[in-house]
Amino acid sequence: MSLEAEIAKVVEEIDRQMQSDARFAADVRSRRESFEATDGSNYQCPHCWIVRDQQGFIRPIASDTKGIDRFRCGTCGLNFEVPSPS
Repeated sequence: MSLEAEIAKVVEEIDRQMQSDARFAADVRSRRESFEATDGSNYQCPHCWIVRDQQGFIRPIASDTKGIDRFRCGTCGLNFEVPSPS
């Protein structure tokens, strides 16, 4: 394969990846705009909804830090820390 052909192949792959990234970014923006913190009485995981395009719920977990509530998503496993209400 000539150098020009290899360069063209790399440029095509970069272009494909950039198009894919742009579609993903548009999808993420759309999901971010539609995110609702609760679904009934359950708190939704923003990471699952926005990034993974699926529904996950967060549940309270033990916190050793005064003034901080901790939660964990049962789907993706991410932990969230939120200041406790005053």
